[in-house]
Amino acid sequence: MIESYISDELLIEGIFGACSWYIYWKLLRNKLDLHDFYEGFLAWTFLWYTRKFGITLYKSLKKKYKWKDWNLYLIKPSK
Repeated sequence: MIESYISDELLIEGIFGACSWYIYWKLLRNKLDLHDFYEGFLAWTFLWYTRKFGITLYKSLKKKYKWKDWNLYLIKPSK
């Protein structure tokens, strides 16, 4: 059986990642005068932490408010 989906947690993590990458990259480029390699490294490091803290926050809110799991399917499993 083949299936392809993105769970709610993966989607939230991706949103946190995409938004924080843009924010950190722009902030670091405007505030620091470092080589692009170092700015990219710092932005990626902050991105990683933001994703992990963000998904932990989402999971705790999900548990507290009893939100249901959901998936976005590309290929649904056949019944």
